[in-house]
Amino acid sequence: MNSNNQRPPSDTRPNNGEIPHGAGSSAQNPNPQQYQQRPNQQQNPASGVQSNNPANSVNPPRNPSSNGGLSGEQRIPRALNRNPNIQNNNHVSNPNQPRYMNPPPPQRRRRPPSNSNADRRSKPKKHRSTARILITIIICAALFTCAVFAGIYFSGLRYIKIETDDGYIKFFGLVDDNGEPIRGKILYSNGVSADVNLDRGSISYSNGDIYDGELVNLKKEGTGKIVYKNGDVYEGEFKNDKINGQGVYSYVNGDVYEGGFLDGKKNGQGTYTWADGSVFVGTFENNLKNGAGSYKWADGSSYEGNYKNNLKDGTGTFIFANGDKYTGDFVSDVRTGNGTYQWANGEVYEGEFKDNVMNGEGTYTWPSGRIYEGYFENGVIVRETAETE
Repeated sequence: MNSNNQRPPSDTRPNNGEIPHGAGSSAQNPNPQQYQQRPNQQQNPASGVQSNNPANSVNPPRNPSSNGGLSGEQRIPRALNRNPNIQNNNHVSNPNQPRYMNPPPPQRRRRPPSNSNADRRSKPKKHRSTARILITIIICAALFTCAVFAGIYFSGLRYIKIETDDGYIKFFGLVDDNGEPIRGKILYSNGVSADVNLDRGSISYSNGDIYDGELVNLKKEGTGKIVYKNGDVYEGEFKNDKINGQGVYSYVNGDVYEGGFLDGKKNGQGTYTWADGSVFVGTFENNLKNGAGSYKWADGSSYEGNYKNNLKDGTGTFIFANGDKYTGDFVSDVRTGNGTYQWANGEVYEGEFKDNVMNGEGTYTWPSGRIYEGYFENGVIVRETAETE
């Protein structure tokens, strides 16, 4: 083995980081270009070693395959790296990575001067473009609205509003060729709504009522039938969307009224039959018995005479179930005034009454022919004026 390639023993290594004579010569360096000094590099006059200041030098790359490009005798001892006289401030962690000088600071890009005339010309273009977009949107919306209304019209859909005495009636839905509603929705001013379906011939109200019958201008007119939510049923004449005219009203409790109506109330001549069989035939006004009438109770008693606000008032005849009979004056459903009371046993009183009893002057006759004429108070004889047998 060649002695030139052997490492010198540890006792022959130079001390204090000194370089052997001729070891740093470029003549013996296989790759002398790796250690050429750059123009901006400076040598340390004290140690004779190049300065590693990053501002002035760059460490050369090392070739690991060629042992740094030096022979065994020409290698720089490792102690060189530990020499305190060498400034090694820029230690490179990766020996194969080259070092570069600090890059120059980045320069700020300047915006090119704008052409004021071009800006002035471009701004009106933007405004004109926005205006065109708005006009286009408005035109499209108008065309779409017209198309929708045209489709609604030709499909038979209509919106109708009718003013009434109580408010208004609104309808939206299908109509026939005459403008009469077929199917749709009705809204009343009192908040009640209804679904119209004249194909089935019915109107279903939001409160649960159902009407089958004729309509004129969205109002019940003519003859028809209405079934109320509570079970009551009316069948008869309608006018101006109300029960008007002759008809039959059947109550859910079994009572039945047949006669005249005015604005949904019993009015005029009529017959009211109760569920227990009692019957009244007479005149009604504002839903009450008013005027002449005849009332027959289920127990057999009866009254025929005048009524006022649903009470017997005026002259009349009341026949009791036991056979007693009173003919005379009534005030607010009470026998008051002059009258005649006949008992079923044949006794008779003729005179003044007050609060359903004999009170005042009167004549009392027994079946035997005995007669008493005198004063009565609360149904009792007070003093005798005359008595005959």
